Amino acid sequence: MDVISRIDAILGEIALERVRKGGLELVVTDLAMPSFNGLRLIQALREMHRDTPVIAVSGQNAEQLTLAEDFGAVATLIKPLDRRLLVSEVERVAGQASSLWNYAL
Repeated sequence: MDVISRIDAILGEIALERVRKGGLELVVTDLAMPSFNGLRLIQALREMHRDTPVIAVSGQNAEQLTLAEDFGAVATLIKPLDRRLLVSEVERVAGQASSLWNYAL
């Protein structure tokens, strides 16, 4: 699984382009990004009919995380992040996605 650092994908447009090219299997996005925020990223992915799983992260209020779920995030985490919880969620979501991909084949 490819991993993009925050530096590489600080803008949602960059992450969206990588998904468009088929380069990402899982997206972890902060909801508060400059110009193209995480909610717009999730919405754009769904409009592209991409089933790329998205984990949304926010240090803002719970309403933002609820919106992220409404937009299609498969998991949400609140900041400050516990590293173990983040890793656990990434493994869980990636495992679910992998099972679906294997089933589809």
